[in-house]
Amino acid sequence: MKTSFVESRRRTPRLVRRIGRIAMPDGLVGGKYPDAAGDLCFAYWCDFLDRLKRMTDWWPGKRATRSPYLVLDLTAGAHLAPVIDQDEEWIRVQLSLTNADRFAVFKTLRGDLGSIETELGPGLSWREENPPYQTQCQIGLVFPGVDPGDYDDWSRQHELLIQTLGRFRKVFMPRLADRIA
Repeated sequence: MKTSFVESRRRTPRLVRRIGRIAMPDGLVGGKYPDAAGDLCFAYWCDFLDRLKRMTDWWPGKRATRSPYLVLDLTAGAHLAPVIDQDEEWIRVQLSLTNADRFAVFKTLRGDLGSIETELGPGLSWREENPPYQTQCQIGLVFPGVDPGDYDDWSRQHELLIQTLGRFRKVFMPRLADRIA
């Protein structure tokens, strides 16, 4: 039986809730996500970063946020982001291109689609967002049917995100090194 994040919080002391080794004060408020969803995101990313720190040396000093995504710098003008959505029950890893040449870089990467999908597997989503409103292009991999609110499944979810981030780093860092200044 799965335990929701809210249920797990009910079983813990009221003044301070322990999430991994990080204390989370009761009733966190403020910021962009000042509700239970923000609390879930903060706890999820605290636990994720704790596991990431134990398993790799990537992104030392990165801190948890209350948002549903965590921005992890890859190169100048590009970052990786694990993303969670409890309502639609999915997790995602995405590469975002944010530099001035993002559309040209995106087009070049898209031209290498066959090789990239051979290395990462099928099912990548390619999203080229048009100006003036959007400022990035994204390549992502979604894992549907995964509930970030299921506290008992976090270990498996975090392993999946870390493995996928590692694959994205391996596939995209060499391709971006020459293309992004």
